[in-house]
Amino acid sequence: MQQETSGGVADLQIQTTCQLLITAVVVGGALYWLQSVVIPFVLAAFLALGLAPVADLMMRWLRFPKALAVLLTLILAAGLCVLGFTVVSSAVTQLAASAGEYQKGMTQLLDWATKVLPLERFGITEAEIRKPLARIPLETVSGMLVGTTTAILDLLSQALLVSVFSIFLLIGFSGRE
Repeated sequence: MQQETSGGVADLQIQTTCQLLITAVVVGGALYWLQSVVIPFVLAAFLALGLAPVADLMMRWLRFPKALAVLLTLILAAGLCVLGFTVVSSAVTQLAASAGEYQKGMTQLLDWATKVLPLERFGITEAEIRKPLARIPLETVSGMLVGTTTAILDLLSQALLVSVFSIFLLIGFSGRE
């Protein structure tokens, strides 16, 4: 009789483990399938959690109505986002414009290193060092910068969805009137 009880417990543990695994796979698949909505929602939740105290402060100390406090808070956040985007965009543009200078600087640094370092002692020739670096075209740097810019623009294209979620979350978070 004890044998049956321990067998029943083992069967229950196996069922529970299988159910947890199936649940994990289903939730993971749902999150992957819904990532275009889940990622902006999570960003909006973090944004709303960070901005809710500002809206509460406007409602409590400045006596603004809830709608006006949420609107002003979102305008402030949007202004900060535009400022951040402008700074990053300017930095990427300057980096792309001076990519040739960076490559020239790398060549000068390599020339200096091959003159100063005793490469012959280690059986390394100057050509062996220059060969891999010569294969890196200037377009690679530009391609990386274009990829970075594309990623930033993709993030900004999600901004509308994040803003809509943030508005509703902020209205819900700042419930004190």
